[in-house]
Amino acid sequence: MKLLYLTLFIPSLFLSCKQSSSTGETSSEDAKTLEAKVMTLHDEVMPKVNEISDLGAQLRKYKAALPESADGRVDSPDGLDQVMESLKLSEQGMWEWMKAYSDAKATLTPEQVKPFMEKQLDILNKVNQDMTSSIDKAKTWIAAHPAQ
Repeated sequence: MKLLYLTLFIPSLFLSCKQSSSTGETSSEDAKTLEAKVMTLHDEVMPKVNEISDLGAQLRKYKAALPESADGRVDSPDGLDQVMESLKLSEQGMWEWMKAYSDAKATLTPEQVKPFMEKQLDILNKVNQDMTSSIDKAKTWIAAHPAQ
């Protein structure tokens, strides 16, 4: 009877160990795949920093060319300050994400990598949306307000 149990137990133990190790490999591959997605998205988003910088420079030049009123104030057209702030915040969001990502990644255990990468993908997608939105707003504002 003991021989029958051993005959059934050993193969089931072997199969369960085999399944666990393949699941572990899948998790590792998933983490690597997620990290590759994060880096691919990062590489797509990074050039937007230059575009934001260029748009910000255009808006600052526009603002610098505004005439002063009799009391020495410069009144910005509606929306100019908001568009400039939006660009600044979206760029700042990218720099903050990169710093936080770099700092946290160095401290991860293997078990933390996959959930970390999933969260980073979500955060970076939000950063990308913010940057795209601020760029679109700036381009729209610039088109509606030709240089003086």
